[in-house]
Amino acid sequence: MTSNRRLAGVAFAGLATVAAAILLSGCASDNAFPAVHDMPAARSETKLTPDQVKQATDDLISDRDRIEAKAGGVQPR
Repeated sequence: MTSNRRLAGVAFAGLATVAAAILLSGCASDNAFPAVHDMPAARSETKLTPDQVKQATDDLISDRDRIEAKAGGVQPR
């Protein structure tokens, strides 16, 4: 009787190991990260000119100041 229990225990352990290996093997095929040498396509848009960068920066600063003034939390700079 004890050899049957032992055999059943070994068989169960083997089946559990195979089941775990099958379940975990699915995790390895997840392509959450690109391959090492995959590069994105070249951009089709051109860079901003220095005037456009200054205008965007000025817009962001004025928006920030307006929001801070509206919130009443103007902090000295």
